[in-house]
Amino acid sequence: MSESEKEDLMSEIRSAREDVSNVSRMLLDLEGELGEIESALATLPSTLEGLRHRGYVFLRYLDRSLDSLSSNWRDVGPPMREAARSLKDSFESDVESLQAEIDRAESELERSPAGATSRYEQVVESLSSRAETLDSRARQDAEHVTSSLKRFKEALSSIQSDISIAEKTLQLTSQASFRLREGENPLLALRAKYLLGEKNEGVFFLTDQRFSFEGERDVVLEKLWILPTKKRKERFMVAEAPIGSIAEIAKGRVGLLEWTGIYVRFKPETGWA
Repeated sequence: MSESEKEDLMSEIRSAREDVSNVSRMLLDLEGELGEIESALATLPSTLEGLRHRGYVFLRYLDRSLDSLSSNWRDVGPPMREAARSLKDSFESDVESLQAEIDRAESELERSPAGATSRYEQVVESLSSRAETLDSRARQDAEHVTSSLKRFKEALSSIQSDISIAEKTLQLTSQASFRLREGENPLLALRAKYLLGEKNEGVFFLTDQRFSFEGERDVVLEKLWILPTKKRKERFMVAEAPIGSIAEIAKGRVGLLEWTGIYVRFKPETGWA
């Protein structure tokens, strides 16, 4: 057997090792994903409650969705964890024994002269077939658990994303130069660039009473030669309008590079249209 044929066998062994490693990773990933879901469901209710106490009153669907998801998990979580444990018990010994055989075959093949490796062809072929079968069987047996976990992770991801938006909204609102009026509640705040007139970078605010855009600029307080050594962030109001003057707020594309933008269309009678 030539050196190239020996390398082909080594490549097949590496492929078999990867198939076995895939099974190990899948079993570990199942445990990790179960833990992530349980951890998120344990912490998100208090996070959401904290947002409510701090004055974020919108996205009420989050309370219902999180309660529903937690209730569902109490029903299906324990059976899924038991199924994951059974999968691990079922495949762990097969993974370990096949991995040991692959290591042994690889070690022996590496030490063999190029012309004396033909007797390993059947061994490597058998290892490749068994590893591929093990990988396929493990994926098939785990399909029910992985598909259920995927649905839970997608639902959690949506909730976590909206909670992050609410947290950022409260953070940016607390840093604004203006103060909320009595009875005014923040809905959305995000960093943006105002594109009408003099372009300003700053923060877009939307409450249940008004729309506003607050610009930001650095004011140099001290310099060393021409280099600023001390700066202060200055915030100033660029635009403000009552919420009732807005006809539509829509997501769109801005500029040739198609950046994401927000289009605010005002009612004609406001004079902003």
